Amino acid sequence: MLLALIAGVMAGAAFPPGIPSATVPPTGLYAMAVVAVAVLLGLLRSVRGGQALLIGFAFGVGLLGVAARWLSVLGGIAVIPLVAFEALFFAVGGWLLAGTLRLRGWVVWAPAAWVLMEAARARVPFGGFTWARMGYLSVGTPMGGLARLGAVPTSSFVLVLLAALLLWCLGTPQVRLRGRAVAVVVAAVVVAAGPLIPAFTHGSGQATVALVQGSVPGKGLDFLGRARTVTHNHLAGTQKLAAAVAAGTLPRPDFVVWPENSTDIDPFADQITRHDIETAVDAVGVPILVGAVLDGPGPQNARNVGIVWNPATGPGQIYVKRHLVPFGEYVPMRSLVTRIVPWIADYIPRDLVPGHRSGALTIAGIRVGDMLCFDTAYDDSPRDDVRAGARLLVVQTNNATYTGTGQPDQQWQVTRFDALAFGRAAVVASTNGRSGLIGADGHDLATLPTVVQTYTSAPMQLRSGQTPAVWLAGWLEAGLATVGALAAAGGWWRGRRSRRARS
Repeated sequence: MLLALIAGVMAGAAFPPGIPSATVPPTGLYAMAVVAVAVLLGLLRSVRGGQALLIGFAFGVGLLGVAARWLSVLGGIAVIPLVAFEALFFAVGGWLLAGTLRLRGWVVWAPAAWVLMEAARARVPFGGFTWARMGYLSVGTPMGGLARLGAVPTSSFVLVLLAALLLWCLGTPQVRLRGRAVAVVVAAVVVAAGPLIPAFTHGSGQATVALVQGSVPGKGLDFLGRARTVTHNHLAGTQKLAAAVAAGTLPRPDFVVWPENSTDIDPFADQITRHDIETAVDAVGVPILVGAVLDGPGPQNARNVGIVWNPATGPGQIYVKRHLVPFGEYVPMRSLVTRIVPWIADYIPRDLVPGHRSGALTIAGIRVGDMLCFDTAYDDSPRDDVRAGARLLVVQTNNATYTGTGQPDQQWQVTRFDALAFGRAAVVASTNGRSGLIGADGHDLATLPTVVQTYTSAPMQLRSGQTPAVWLAGWLEAGLATVGALAAAGGWWRGRRSRRARS
């Protein structure tokens, strides 16, 4: 278990900012994660079911204790239960992997079992927790292009496959030289295949997009107490942007993006907030995609939305955030939870209600795919946007609570992965950062300084066409998960049968 814990820490440190990227390049971090998973697989060979559960749990605690330590800003009551609960998925994953390791061909079955574990973790409970999936580490490495074939399921499968091949070569004494050579060739082919994967999409024009990072005082936890200040900050930032455009130092944008929670007061109900937004729109003279919180549909409900606010006609299309943060934006089983933890009713007085449609919006005649913060870590968000005709991705986010932690950098990594996997450039607007522009190949185009009021305007390439990940990722994940489940069950059944035969 101690070795599993250390291996988990190694894997967690591969996610930003475990080891500063200036010290170790992405490929080095990816290799470290491969070694960590190889160690886990080695520990799971020839263990009993209960031992496999404990080894997997220890690995999960190490991985998430490092990768998700940004939750510590909310206190131990947030990070300790979450890490412990999520580590249970790795415990079950350890059991699954140990079952596959009993079969011939385990080098393939084990990665499929890993995909099953990640698929479950990304869905259960309350919509799941998708952070720190192994596939995200492929961004910026030679394996990155494989994301276009099947998004996270493909990329996670490949990382664990490389770990299994490493264990096959170096940790399996009975393997002959020919077998080791085959493993090396397979690994080399997998690594070499990444840069050869075509883009599948093509450029179809340009749009000049501006973003405003208005800055949030403090940690942004006093939503209503400081909401007017936040909106005023984004108004001021937009006025500075308009002045820069008028002076010719920045190109005139087709539209402007404000972050999530740039107003937490419903602009349809509050005239001061509405006036601030309309003043900003008039100053820049183009539509603004405003991140807002709207009241309703019930008296104790609200919606986290992106609103297209036009210069002449005012508010237009609205996207309602689909993937909400449990115990952050709503309280699951509220009546029961508030009896156990009464103070949570004051911290989250009303539940946000999720939307059920994609974030595809038309802004200034341009079809964009809007995502709000947590949305970007779910494959269906960018996938559905692209299916609905989005030629550019937009992420509105509020990371103020996690300023100075690894959360903004990890979300940036996830957005880079989305851009690469689904073949669309992305604009990221955050209240405090990390804000900037990402190309359709997953590379940074521009990043803005954090915790300051700033803005930018730049041309972004619009793209058409679809990568295989748009239509294949879901089916691929289901297929690999099924194979992993059957292989694990078959491995444990075979082991039990062998023990009976020996007795």
